[in-house]
Amino acid sequence: MEFVPCDSLEINASTSLGLMKRKVQNDKKALIEARDEIQEKNREIEQLNKTILQMRRNLEKKQMVTVNKENEDEILGKLEEFYV
Repeated sequence: MEFVPCDSLEINASTSLGLMKRKVQNDKKALIEARDEIQEKNREIEQLNKTILQMRRNLEKKQMVTVNKENEDEILGKLEEFYV
């Protein structure tokens, strides 16, 4: 068994503790950055969902206008046939 001075053990323990604290801080920072990135992506997804919803509404309105115009043309055609 090798003799290790107490001062050396304290330095090693202190160094190990310091390294562990640094690793924990780095891990915490990485988690915070990942959380922030996820939140930003969620905001982007929410905005895209709103855009899609608005586009669907606009398409439905255009389709309704087209259907109404076709119905109007059909009704006018039948009236013309009836009176001609």
